[in-house]
Amino acid sequence: MGQKKSAIISYLVQLALAVFMVFAIHATLASRLDVTSSAHRVYTDLPAAWEVRCWSDALFIPAVLWLGMGGMMWVATTDFFDIFRYAFSSLLVLFSPLKNPKEHKHFYEYKLERAEKRKGKAVPVTILVIGVLLVVGALVTSVIHENMVAPWYEEHENIAIPATLEEVYGSPLGDETLDDELPADNIEGGESNE
Repeated sequence: MGQKKSAIISYLVQLALAVFMVFAIHATLASRLDVTSSAHRVYTDLPAAWEVRCWSDALFIPAVLWLGMGGMMWVATTDFFDIFRYAFSSLLVLFSPLKNPKEHKHFYEYKLERAEKRKGKAVPVTILVIGVLLVVGALVTSVIHENMVAPWYEEHENIAIPATLEEVYGSPLGDETLDDELPADNIEGGESNE
C-alpha cells in the first residue's frame, strides 16, 4: 500500500508541475500579441483564435520537455549507457594514483552487476503518459486554431500583409523618401511620364 501511495503522489506532483508550467507559459504568451506580426490583423479580428494558439503553444512546450525527460529516463533503465559509465570509471582508475588498475572489473562483470541493480527499477511511465497527454492536447488545440483562422484567410485573401517594419510604421526619414522611390503612375493622382 505504501508503494502504491507514493506512486500516486509522484504522479500527482508531476501532473501539478505540468499544469503549472502550461498556465505560466499561456499567461506569458497571451500577453504578447506582436503588433508588427503579419498575423496581427487576424488575431485582432479573431481574439479567440489568439487564445487557442496560446493554449496550443503552452501545451506543446511542456510536452516536449516531458517526453524528452521520460525518454531519457526510459533509456537509462536499459543497458544503453553502461558502456559510457564503464568507460568513465575506467578513466578514473587509469588516471588516479589511488586505484589499482588490476583491481578494476572487466566490462562483462560490470555489465552483469549493473543488470542486477536494474532488475527492480520500473520504467517511468507516468512522465511519458503526461507527455503524450500534453501532445494530444497541443494537437487538438492546433487543429481548432487552424479551423478558426482558415475561413478568415479565405475571406481576406487579397489583403496586403506588411512584410517590413517600414511598411507598418513608415519610413524613418519621413514620407517624402518613399514618394521619391515610387514611379509616378503608382502615386495617387500622379501621371505617368510616358
